[in-house]
Amino acid sequence: MGDGGEYLVGPGSAAPEVLFTFSPPTTGLYVFDLCGSEVYDTYLHIWDLFPNGTLEKPLVDCQNNCTYVQYSSASAASSQGCPDPYKERLELLLNGGEDVAVLVEKSFEFEPDGLIQLSVECPNVTCSDDVSTIATPLPCDATLLLPSITSELDCVGPEANTSRGLPEMLFLIEAPFTGHHRIETCGSSIDTVISLWDTKASQGELVLDAEILTCNDSACSSSVGSDCSMNEKLTIELSKGQTYILGVESANSSDTGSFEVTLLCPGPPSESPTMEPSYAVDASLLQDDLLLQPRGASSAYHIGDAVAMADMKSPLGFVLALGAPGALEGRGVVFLYALNESLAWEEKGVLEPSGGYPGMRFGSSIAIGDQSDMIAVGAHNASAGFGPGDGVVFVYRWNGTTFRQEAQLFPPKPLPSAAFGFSVDVAEGGSAVAIGAPE
Repeated sequence: MGDGGEYLVGPGSAAPEVLFTFSPPTTGLYVFDLCGSEVYDTYLHIWDLFPNGTLEKPLVDCQNNCTYVQYSSASAASSQGCPDPYKERLELLLNGGEDVAVLVEKSFEFEPDGLIQLSVECPNVTCSDDVSTIATPLPCDATLLLPSITSELDCVGPEANTSRGLPEMLFLIEAPFTGHHRIETCGSSIDTVISLWDTKASQGELVLDAEILTCNDSACSSSVGSDCSMNEKLTIELSKGQTYILGVESANSSDTGSFEVTLLCPGPPSESPTMEPSYAVDASLLQDDLLLQPRGASSAYHIGDAVAMADMKSPLGFVLALGAPGALEGRGVVFLYALNESLAWEEKGVLEPSGGYPGMRFGSSIAIGDQSDMIAVGAHNASAGFGPGDGVVFVYRWNGTTFRQEAQLFPPKPLPSAAFGFSVDVAEGGSAVAIGAPE
């Protein structure tokens, strides 16, 4: 460590510094050790970095065996002790993939020159550890850009804990509100696979619970577009206050390159104004029909992802439609109910798309026109000639005995991966259909 160089962040005197950048391979406690340095009195600084590599904010300033430590409450820093009281050995909690700058300088510029020796001890973590200590927090409405998947973990992917041993990064998601969350790896330069897991508390630790999905490329059942090529772009409903673990890994052990992951979260639910009911409802109706469970259905159907009810033309009366876009390997169905003479909901039939196929998500949106004989059903992940995620809307009309498919609606001009039919509405009387295409 010579006397030349540019002073950046040290204490009062303009002492020269040596600057290192460090990319933690996973979240955990890291030890930065200057005990073997020749310089008599060292001073250690660790800074957070902006994505462009410039200094953002200090995490720790540490001097004299870290008896003087700043910012320790914010960054979980603690001294590990050097035999030499004028050197530093610091333990610091860092997030995987979030680069930091490590700056080392002489405490006083008039000290004799000498070499510095900096070593970094990485955490030894396994998949059985508390995942809150090995997963990097993934904030809402943000994109993390990481130079490579360098973690030695292999916890949640399709080849987890096998001899293949694909490296993997784990991210911790805390859903702020219940609703559809978007997860993307579209900007990655390598072929990625993602896995999403629920978590639970066990003996004071946060551990993996049930697997929600493993998704490779745009063919996964929750995909909302095919414009990601080798990567993933999907929406998934998450519950407020629940913690989830997202695993991202390369699809092939020989792949190298950068990757990025994006999380988009829903906003808070809108507060609807209090409204007086337009007609009275018999209390017995509410008591008798708290649960509707179609015959032969399972939790994989995602029953109720979309629901619509309307007072249709006589003799139909009140009709209730329950979307089940996960049924039949994601092909999807819609269950129809009507009020019988006893004012109880009675299953009346099932709508299925002609020419349906797995993954199209028929029933992800539904609309029924008041005082009409029309039902519109969206399949936002169906292909309209370009690939999954184009979207199609199916129109059904009552023929006197049953609902028959009358038409398929497409955009007036090609809209690849637009998720056409993600939302749908039918005007009173069935005179018009409004269709959303958020992509």
